[in-house]
Amino acid sequence: MDYLCTSDATETERISFLASLISKGVEAQEIAGFAKSLRTKSSLPGIRGCTDIVGTGGDGMQTFNVSTCAAIVSSAMGVRIAKHGNRAVTGIMGSADFLSRIGYNFEMPADQANSLLEETGFIFILAPMYNSAFSVFGRSRKLIGTKTVFNLLGPLTNPVDPDISIIGCSPELADIYAGALTSLGKRGAVVSSSDGMDEISPFAEGKIILVDDTTETITINGPELAGITGRENVCSPDPGRLYDLALSGLSGENQDASRFIALNSAPSLMMNGLADSFEEGYYKSMDCILEGRAMSRLEMISRRMVNVKTGRI
Repeated sequence: MDYLCTSDATETERISFLASLISKGVEAQEIAGFAKSLRTKSSLPGIRGCTDIVGTGGDGMQTFNVSTCAAIVSSAMGVRIAKHGNRAVTGIMGSADFLSRIGYNFEMPADQANSLLEETGFIFILAPMYNSAFSVFGRSRKLIGTKTVFNLLGPLTNPVDPDISIIGCSPELADIYAGALTSLGKRGAVVSSSDGMDEISPFAEGKIILVDDTTETITINGPELAGITGRENVCSPDPGRLYDLALSGLSGENQDASRFIALNSAPSLMMNGLADSFEEGYYKSMDCILEGRAMSRLEMISRRMVNVKTGRI
């Protein structure tokens, strides 16, 4: 990966590399090595003490961007969030699409990002903005025309190299991501659901692989814990409606959406020592939302963007 990101490598070599991985399948240690290589090429320095909550996307469920909402809730509860994400590629509303609606500035320099993190406990890092390595492979990925290893690397290539990663993925990828976190010496949680959702689903059984010095797998009964009755309260084919659902979930107005968010903020509270169990993390997240703290945090971040754009942080 180091070599293929240089100008010495040819397009033919990049295509051959990507195609060979598609043919043989990719292993956890390979994913970890590629991610480590790509992160060294970022223009942002590492920031200690951060957590990322990120999904692979593309599960086709048409849910609002719950990973961003879960990150906001976690931030409101004291977790330092450095969220990595992108605009929608395979879904309807990516993290950047949601945050752009509150006026988030994706082009802030590193010093402003650090200041914003200290003030609000939350920063967002737009994936293509700070890592040119992804653009180097742009043409070869387009020529191949199907998913490649780069579709798996996003959750592991946050430029600030967070200490803890909460990764949402499809069930068949869960063990690979858990193995990659272990190979990288990182702590985190890999979440998936039996209905294919790359989050903890409120409609099906979920699984969390906790990665620390060892790994532990726990099962979550999303329908029993959250009790969501209608998909229309968390899903929509319309981006505007998805944005409204996210806001109503963060405010507590739409408690089905709030419960969906709380299911997915609970793992970050567990990994940061703020909850002793998933259930405790879920109920603490719900309290945070219903007490207005989550929406207050989102409003704080939005207000700070005015200063970021004028360089006054």
